[in-house]
Amino acid sequence: MDRFFPGLLKKFGIKGKTEEQAPKRRKSKQMVMLETLGTLENGRATNYYFHQWRMKEIGGLIFSVMTFGLSALQYEAQYQDINQEKGGKRQISTANKWLLYLISLNAIGQMIMRILRYRAMLSYYKKRNVYPQSATLYNTGHLKSLIFELLIIIPHPNILTEGMSFTLTSPYNKKSFEQQVNDVLNLIQLIQVIFMIRMMLSLSYYFNASSHRIMTLTSIKPDYMFVTRCLFKTYPLMFIGLSFVISVLIFSFALRICERPLILSGSNEQDYQDYTNCIWNTLITMATIGYGDYFPRTMYGRLVATCTGVWGIFLTSILVTALMNNLRLEPSEAKAFTIMERKQTKEEMQKLSAKVICKATALQQAKRRGDEISQKETIELMGDLYDLKVLRGTYENLIHEGQTVSEEMNRSMTLLKNDMRQVRQLIYGLSTKKNIREGTIKSFEVDITEKSSRYVPLQSPAGRKNTSTPSEDKEQE
Repeated sequence: MDRFFPGLLKKFGIKGKTEEQAPKRRKSKQMVMLETLGTLENGRATNYYFHQWRMKEIGGLIFSVMTFGLSALQYEAQYQDINQEKGGKRQISTANKWLLYLISLNAIGQMIMRILRYRAMLSYYKKRNVYPQSATLYNTGHLKSLIFELLIIIPHPNILTEGMSFTLTSPYNKKSFEQQVNDVLNLIQLIQVIFMIRMMLSLSYYFNASSHRIMTLTSIKPDYMFVTRCLFKTYPLMFIGLSFVISVLIFSFALRICERPLILSGSNEQDYQDYTNCIWNTLITMATIGYGDYFPRTMYGRLVATCTGVWGIFLTSILVTALMNNLRLEPSEAKAFTIMERKQTKEEMQKLSAKVICKATALQQAKRRGDEISQKETIELMGDLYDLKVLRGTYENLIHEGQTVSEEMNRSMTLLKNDMRQVRQLIYGLSTKKNIREGTIKSFEVDITEKSSRYVPLQSPAGRKNTSTPSEDKEQE
């Protein structure tokens, strides 16, 4: 009431609630964000929470590696049971059962580590003041990523689906075969290689608390794509080689899962039970060679081969780019190479100049002796002169190439100063010649005037007129 009628309450002497007694209103998300932006980051706290985040990533990586190992062992144990099937009844071996139980326990551990990982990441971003203290996985958008990862982990080979299968038909020879449900679940588990790569990237030097601070100062988003670029820039060949090896192993295993049931149905045209044949098929597909001795015949196998080919083209293009960047000279190396080329060209010019001088001297002596000079010798001398001119131009170009931008600018300014000096000297020379010419003409006119004034024509005494004044007469006397 004191908010709406403060004057009325004061008039009747009724005291309203003080600011301490008034209930605190809930701050909005925008207000919390503004308050967070004004605070400074606590370095020790962020390092601690990042360490917790990294520990969760390492735990998830261990569980992922265990998943791939257990899945491969269970796959082999499953097909051993199929080969030992008697009387149409299949018995699950003890090893296969224990492997399925371990895979299920490993999947539960993976899901727990995923949840802990996202919680640790959220706490770290809160301490770095990226998110407000009231932020959750839902309002930050990380809940969708968490649900997606959990949906990838949940479909795993388990004891409930063991022995279940469905019938498929090969589009190549129209033969029917039985596809095990756990085989399809193993294919889905291979998608977790993306999470493994992410966890491996988080262990690099370019993904830690101090690196995040540097990226924030330089207005760069601290994500895994930036870490990938840094690793490719630092270790290009090792990065591509490791990617190639992992890709070959994963795609070969996927191709074996897809093609092996067709062999068990009686089609022995191509032996995909041997893992080396699967690796060979994957290699020639990634290299876009395709000899045709091994090729997929099932729908799932063709899908895997298509993904293998596209990924192989991508890796090949990256490999070409990395090789070009490694073979490209650094600025200091390019400068040293230019200096060595300049020295080599100068030595060739000296040798060719000596050769030209010797030939010209020999021709000159032969001409003095009156010997006949063959046309071949003259053509050779002209050819050597032309080669010397070309080498001279190459040498000048190498001098210009070895210069940096500042040196090139200084050279251009020096040439400009020389041109201006020559123009100034030319103008001065023209003006000096003009002054000399005008002075000569003036001196010549003065000389003629003096001589003409001194010249007196001869006349007869009778006809001579006395035109002088008395003063002049006295001077003459």
